Amino acid sequence: MLSPFMIQRLLVALEGTPDVLNGLLGSLDAHDPAWDFQPDPERFTLREIIAHLADYEPVWLDRFEHTRKADGIRIERLDPSKLAVDNDYPHSDPIANLSLFRQRRAIIVDLIKTFKEEDWDKVAILPQPAGPLSLGLQSMYLSVHDAYHTGQVAQWLALWARTSGGQ
Repeated sequence: MLSPFMIQRLLVALEGTPDVLNGLLGSLDAHDPAWDFQPDPERFTLREIIAHLADYEPVWLDRFEHTRKADGIRIERLDPSKLAVDNDYPHSDPIANLSLFRQRRAIIVDLIKTFKEEDWDKVAILPQPAGPLSLGLQSMYLSVHDAYHTGQVAQWLALWARTSGGQ
């Protein structure tokens, strides 16, 4: 069980991610070449990160809802690479996806705000490496997922500024 203090902090973090991303990326227009800068071919571009985040919000929502309704449910793992291909991330609209991410995140935060004390300990069984995760841990995992990708965005923007001369 998460303490009320931790729940409050978690909600602030989850609610704030769209604002952080907008702060980092809001000055880029849809045609800025920075969206497609890829210093690591094994990782997403900025455009693809935002598409991925927008795409995964319904996945998180579904996991939360199913776990809450059916403690101990087994949940299949999605392949983010396949989703990226299926949804053509390289040609997606990053501005539209930032907006979509914000809308979808608000739905998740609203759901989390309705969790009762006993809900936080309900568990879903995800494939390894995740394994069994309570709603509390799933919520923290979402926050860590956000941090991973916002960190990546910040790194890519810093590298882009150095390699492009800030253009």
